[in-house]
Amino acid sequence: MPRALVIDDDAFFRQVVADMLEKLGYEPVHAATGTEGMEKFLAREPDIILLDLNLPDVHGFELLEHFAQREMAGRVIVTTSDYSLDTALRSLRTGAGDYLPKPIRQEQLSTSVERIGRNLNIQRENQVLHQQLRKRVQDLKLMRHIAQLANSTRPASEWTNDITTAVCNYIGAEAGSLLLLRDAQTLVFYTAAGPAREKLKQVELPRASGGLAWWCIEHLEPVKIDHPASDGRFNPEIDKQTGFTTRNLLAVPITVGGR
Repeated sequence: MPRALVIDDDAFFRQVVADMLEKLGYEPVHAATGTEGMEKFLAREPDIILLDLNLPDVHGFELLEHFAQREMAGRVIVTTSDYSLDTALRSLRTGAGDYLPKPIRQEQLSTSVERIGRNLNIQRENQVLHQQLRKRVQDLKLMRHIAQLANSTRPASEWTNDITTAVCNYIGAEAGSLLLLRDAQTLVFYTAAGPAREKLKQVELPRASGGLAWWCIEHLEPVKIDHPASDGRFNPEIDKQTGFTTRNLLAVPITVGGR
């Protein structure tokens, strides 16, 4: 159930508003002072905040500015018995989601809460879109970096190793490797990054040994395993040979020139 924090020194008003909020599906939480309100806000961020401007210990605008610093002012409904155009404009300029003079009617509160909910949903959707855009930009930067490495005049063993390291750093992997199909029956570790990279250079994977790499080649599908030890496609022999413990694993088949 969403929570609504009511910060007001008027106990009767708090109870009346709490009843209204419960009808709207919110769990009301009360605070009689600004200090208590901030403590309850920090203990668990509410979905909606009703904030009285005239509190006994601090002015409501001080709290509103604190909420604005945390990018939470948009979920605040400022309430006051001393309505003025100046306080209404200041509240909205500070970022408050709405401004309601007392007394508050059920219809007013319902409309205000719905409006704030819609605005918050739009903000969340925008945040997701921005995150996706940043991720896409990072992907493009990585692809450009890989293309530059691939066009290098250095030996392939060097720039492919740089690509392996770059991909590991990008996805936050502890280790990674590039395996090549030497013949129809053997995979070899061409490059490797991570703590077991030197030992992996000595490892070969015959088709008969199975394992996730061979599964990818045979099915031409990427696969991600979060618990390798419990997956029948995982071959634990590599960990035994290198002393490395694989906790999760991502394998992607790559074809070049039809191979």
